[in-house]
Amino acid sequence: LTLNNTKIIKKLKAKIQKLIKEQSFEQANLIKKQILSVENLFKHKTSLEIKSRNYDEPLLEIAKLFETKKQIKNIEMYDVSNISGKFATASLVFFSNGQPNKAEYKKFKIKYTELSPNDILMMKEVFKRRINNIHWIHPDLIIIDGGIAQLNAAISIFSKDKYFKNVLLGSLAKGKKQFLVYSKERVSFFYLKDLSSELKNLLNSIQDESHRFAINYHHKLYLKQLKNGP
Repeated sequence: LTLNNTKIIKKLKAKIQKLIKEQSFEQANLIKKQILSVENLFKHKTSLEIKSRNYDEPLLEIAKLFETKKQIKNIEMYDVSNISGKFATASLVFFSNGQPNKAEYKKFKIKYTELSPNDILMMKEVFKRRINNIHWIHPDLIIIDGGIAQLNAAISIFSKDKYFKNVLLGSLAKGKKQFLVYSKERVSFFYLKDLSSELKNLLNSIQDESHRFAINYHHKLYLKQLKNGP
């Protein structure tokens, strides 16, 4: 952590002690989560170190999972980041031929304003905004961070749009270590341990970069609010 960020964390910890003395335990717990968000950003900021290599084989393996002969070149991945619904953001990272294409990265400040956080509605908001930007590079595959609920949210938006209906859709459920694939109007589940090491490494690299980018933007919004005060 930099000196500046260490000072921010120290300030947050002091705020926690004050809230505990005031018996504002719920707010104290929220601040603890905010500290973890700041620390995780810097823990993962160097997580993506992709060496130049040929990704033809793992990309062909993805096509086989989707039961398609379609060539997969461009991949988008989406991730939502929020703390109890606050400072909710989403990220879009873009990979071309297995390599990050940072010029095509996008970030979204979530407009969803309900009191209780709802990742599915937040994702649907982002997907609707995506289909309104057809001038962005068209993906061959869209991957969502999450399980069946997040994948179904993507299916409900993208499969009904004339421009995106032929885009392949999948999701990465890191907790269950599964890659979910939507093909021929059904969802199939593949355990990451059963995939080739090359494909597993590619999917993990894309997901790590997605998390890093989402946390980074979320962190910036939070720091801005912290500096400006409540």
